[in-house]
Amino acid sequence: MPEDSLSDLFALFSHRSTDARRSGVSRRTVLGAAWSAPVIVAAVAAPLAAASTGRPDASLFWSEADGIQGQSSLLTLMVPSGSPGIGSTATIVLQLTPYGNIPETIGSGRWTYTPNFGAYSATLTSPVGGVTGGTRGFTIDEWGELSGPYTVVATYTNDKEPGSLTATIRVGFGPEPTLEWLTDPAEFGTTTTLRLTVPPESYAIGRRGLLADLNQFPPPNQTPPFPAGTTVMKAPGWTDYVDPDQGVKAFQLDPLTEGVHDFVYTLGAGTAAVTPSTILIVGKGVPPQAPLRIVPA
Repeated sequence: MPEDSLSDLFALFSHRSTDARRSGVSRRTVLGAAWSAPVIVAAVAAPLAAASTGRPDASLFWSEADGIQGQSSLLTLMVPSGSPGIGSTATIVLQLTPYGNIPETIGSGRWTYTPNFGAYSATLTSPVGGVTGGTRGFTIDEWGELSGPYTVVATYTNDKEPGSLTATIRVGFGPEPTLEWLTDPAEFGTTTTLRLTVPPESYAIGRRGLLADLNQFPPPNQTPPFPAGTTVMKAPGWTDYVDPDQGVKAFQLDPLTEGVHDFVYTLGAGTAAVTPSTILIVGKGVPPQAPLRIVPA
């Protein structure tokens, strides 16, 4: 089943968690309640310089304050010339908190990368001959995906100097996509536009996007249907999709791209006000919804 299947959300709305059946080193792991609202705590990605005593003569730092799930980050180790740590055997341990999927690969050059999936950690080990002076970058190719943010602490130690250096990064969702109706409320028999905006650096970029009518989902999340006779002019590139498990219909774009996606709705006739709603599913984060108030002329 595709990871962004409408069946996952249908099951969630039916009070059945589908995340529980995933195990091992899946790219998505439940952290707290599924689809919980992200809370991303800012962290300052400044170099941690060594003190005069009690710590390695080096600096360890992340290149940005916050990482984004599904995207890359850079961890940098700087060892000055003349440092007593040169030639030592060293390790950098990455520890995820509270838990999650450690990256499967890290661009580490001659250093050896060893993930420990069961302990939510990984170890980078210096090459034969030990630590060299200069700057070494370690590229996390892709942060694992959870239903909430998590913290990664990198700890550097070596066998010639006391103490350790640490650098911390918070890994969250990044900017959220948004849904809005450009005319709301709208009258029966008129047109209105549903606008999906995917901001730069959004976690949704590159994933499959599915836009669906909430009338197809079970209570209590079910909303009234759009008026009979309503037609939709899809945004460029979007196609019709039917979920193979639940039969839920949606519009699909794979992969989802940055920018504005407009869907023009020509509303059918009616006499009593209704409020249907649409929802965007991209497999993580809080699915944005857009209710529309439709009223008589």
